[in-house]
Amino acid sequence: MPSLNRRLFRAALFSAGVCYLAAVASAQVETKHFQTDVSSAVKPWTHLDFYNDPRNFHFALISDRAGGVRPGVFQDGAEKLNLLMPEFVMSVGDFIPGNTSDRAKLEAEWAEFDQELSPLKVPFFFVPGNHDINNDVMREIWMERYGVPFYSFVYKNVLFLALDSTGEKGYIVPEYQVEYFKKTLAEHADVRWTFVFMHHPLWLYPDSGGFGAIQELLKGRKHTVFAGHTHHYLHERYDDANYYILGTTGGGSQLRGTRFGEFDHVSLVTMTDEGPVLANLRLEGILPHDVTTREDYELTRALLTSTEMPYTLLTDGEDAVSSGTLYLRLQNPSKNQLQVKADFMHGHQVAIDPPSLDLTLEPGEEQRLQFQIRSSEAVPTDKPALLRLDWNMGYELEDKEQLYLSGTKQMALKPSNFDLIKTVAPEYTGRLSIAMADTEPGYSVRYTVDGTTPDADSPLYDSPFDIDDEKTVKARMFNEAGHGSNTSTQSYKPIATGSGLRYRFYAGSWTRLPDFDTLKPVFESLATDLNVESRQLWSDNWAMLLEGNLYLERDGEYTFHVNSDDGCKLLIDEKVIVDNDGDHSLLELSGKTQLSAGSHRLRIEFFEAGGEAILEIDMEGPGIERQPLPFENISH
Repeated sequence: MPSLNRRLFRAALFSAGVCYLAAVASAQVETKHFQTDVSSAVKPWTHLDFYNDPRNFHFALISDRAGGVRPGVFQDGAEKLNLLMPEFVMSVGDFIPGNTSDRAKLEAEWAEFDQELSPLKVPFFFVPGNHDINNDVMREIWMERYGVPFYSFVYKNVLFLALDSTGEKGYIVPEYQVEYFKKTLAEHADVRWTFVFMHHPLWLYPDSGGFGAIQELLKGRKHTVFAGHTHHYLHERYDDANYYILGTTGGGSQLRGTRFGEFDHVSLVTMTDEGPVLANLRLEGILPHDVTTREDYELTRALLTSTEMPYTLLTDGEDAVSSGTLYLRLQNPSKNQLQVKADFMHGHQVAIDPPSLDLTLEPGEEQRLQFQIRSSEAVPTDKPALLRLDWNMGYELEDKEQLYLSGTKQMALKPSNFDLIKTVAPEYTGRLSIAMADTEPGYSVRYTVDGTTPDADSPLYDSPFDIDDEKTVKARMFNEAGHGSNTSTQSYKPIATGSGLRYRFYAGSWTRLPDFDTLKPVFESLATDLNVESRQLWSDNWAMLLEGNLYLERDGEYTFHVNSDDGCKLLIDEKVIVDNDGDHSLLELSGKTQLSAGSHRLRIEFFEAGGEAILEIDMEGPGIERQPLPFENISH
């Protein structure tokens, strides 16, 4: 090789080496500020290829996608984050619809999420939500994908804590998480800031589980807390720190705007020497960090409450209406005067007196307005006419923009339904006391026990009465004009002593099954089926314990399938067979056990937090194909 070419070759090699060393040094710079104790083979983040390394760095936040996925919105957020190029993106959970134990369905949902996340170029850090990790199958998939459900890391001397607020069952942070974060905080006592990320805004919960202990550990530290779950943005101050609930990035929302905290957004956080600066970026614009304040939150919630306008409609007939009385309730729970204007819009057939409203409600005031209805001919209730009320209401505010809402309330011209019969025990032994609901002054309840429809001349209810045989009780509420409600009906039948399950009904608000041994029941009776909703004394926040004996004809392995909304636990001979605990939508789990022929102690625990109350138990075993729990083989 000529000497000139050799010199050029050596120069090229030297230049390449310098470039290689520079690249290695650059890679070291990119990751040297990142520390973590996560040792699993898979990680709860996408990658660690940070884009830059200034002391004042940027990271982004992305919010709930589940709870009513609107396809494409999350992907739009990911694509727009690429325009901002933060160092990395944090999350607050609820990536998939979830709420199932069907592994194939869950994996398909994660594949769909991966597709929407795929445009994002910067690292993405996962935090679990209740839609992602609320049963054993979902948690197993999470661990396979991300290794750990909670973790921490340090980036440029800033500590990031990622909590699992589902706590495996219910909205809690278990003790082992508290111990982990206690140790982590102690090891990083000198960081310049601490960020906390979790799905549920536990600081608003009456029982915040272990998060209360973490809050105590955070006192005296410079810190900021982020959560999601509610799909309503909110900024508050606790312990001299900023607490945020993020809105949505494609999750279920009415998107009524910033004053309601309902908007799709991502957030950009700039870490400075003075602390973090947060800007909310709607997918169509940029918003300040205190876009929805506590004052806005309370005012808009009060206005929404005012627009509900519950009503009672009593009529001269149940099948057809010629006249009636409409009672409309207006309330103003705010600290401001509420302006209300409304007009009834109806056909020529129906007349309403008075036809319009124009009034002011003082702070805390409530009014019950009365309207008389007349029809030129009887209007059938199977296809009822609609009374339409067009309304506009809101507040004239001194230092802020006026806050008003407009809408239409439609009321079917037929008698209102009321649960007038409060004894909801379809089966009983001996005698049963029948109780009716209390009514406001001006109303009365009349009833029958022979299955006929009550009228204004039927017996007047004034105290509970007893029955001792099979009866169908009906009741209606009447005003002084003789206009009545729809008919409430309950059927009762005596059953043989010892048959069915004995159940106890409890009052309370839980996200996990309570310790029934510490509670006092408000009602006790018998059940010959698992239709718990037909036995509830009120719609939400209650629990039920059902106990008895299950007789089996053969030895062998039995499988029990429990489908519930909300949590349930099935025990046989004091052994847990199926644990379907937690605040969740309809979810089926199964369990197997070896049982001998004969009688076995059966215990079913159930609680209802909100929404539907559903409890279904199927069984299968030797000589038995899958079927509902056989009550003919159940006694108490």
